[in-house]
Amino acid sequence: MNTEKYFQEFPVLETKRLILRPIKTDDAKELLKYYSDDDVTQFMSFHSIEGEEEAKRLIENSQQKYQKKEMIPWAITFKGEERLIGTCFLSDFSMDSIATIGYDLSKRYWNVGIMTESLKALVTFGFYQMGLHRIQSFLHPENIASIELLEKLNFKNEGYLREYQYHYDEKQFKNVFIFSLIKKDFECESICPA
Repeated sequence: MNTEKYFQEFPVLETKRLILRPIKTDDAKELLKYYSDDDVTQFMSFHSIEGEEEAKRLIENSQQKYQKKEMIPWAITFKGEERLIGTCFLSDFSMDSIATIGYDLSKRYWNVGIMTESLKALVTFGFYQMGLHRIQSFLHPENIASIELLEKLNFKNEGYLREYQYHYDEKQFKNVFIFSLIKKDFECESICPA
């Protein structure tokens, strides 16, 4: 896997409608708009946030993880617009071949294919640019929309992990499903961005 160059020059991704660019501190106001919505944060590892300073801290945390080569965090934007509408990332790189994918989206843009388009770009980048073998995701068992999204992208449910993911505000561990996609099962012609 060749990750080093992607931590020296950020990999901006482009799809038919979207630009996936680095997340910036200037995105805090837009991030706050949808991270303060309980419908958006209900399956995250923290509760809804209440102020722009908290949004800035979350962004700075993602930027620090990028500097430490632990995560590649993208801001999702429409082409021709700088405004943040969601985020997605690859993280937890292991054995030079495995990464975890995560994502969120403003409720205003749910159910119009934005996250499908974004994740297609990430999966394609992960397998064909970074040389990953496996991409995985951890989902709350009641997060039906995300389960359906990953199944549409050919991810497979590998099982139930008891008390695997820590919720920072509730101070307890939560059960999750683990989903994965292996490169050999990736059909680029059917799920790659146009």
